[in-house]
Amino acid sequence: MTKMIVAPTDVIDVTPANRDQHLAGTPVFFRLAENMAARLRYGALIFLLPDGRKLKFSGALEQDEAGVIEVRDYSFARRSVLGGGVGFFETYADGLWDSPDLTKVLYVFARNADHVHEA
Repeated sequence: MTKMIVAPTDVIDVTPANRDQHLAGTPVFFRLAENMAARLRYGALIFLLPDGRKLKFSGALEQDEAGVIEVRDYSFARRSVLGGGVGFFETYADGLWDSPDLTKVLYVFARNADHVHEA
């Protein structure tokens, strides 16, 4: 794992108003995965995309912890959406994404487990 540094000024806060603009050009399954990230209530997730974009999805109630996911291959999203938690962790094991602090990513997912799958 390489050390990833995310400067706050480089990060784009994704909101319902600008979501389509900032997700333009990303694969369909990535947008489906981001649809779940947009429903966070606690914490935040920052996605470092292969094209250099840094997109942040923040919880509506609390933003104390931010997990960082470095997307190495967009195919992680398809496998994660179709395979759920198991698919998500398999893609990590396969090197399709990485994180400078996996514990924070897991914390954000655990805090939001009841919310991200709501319609």
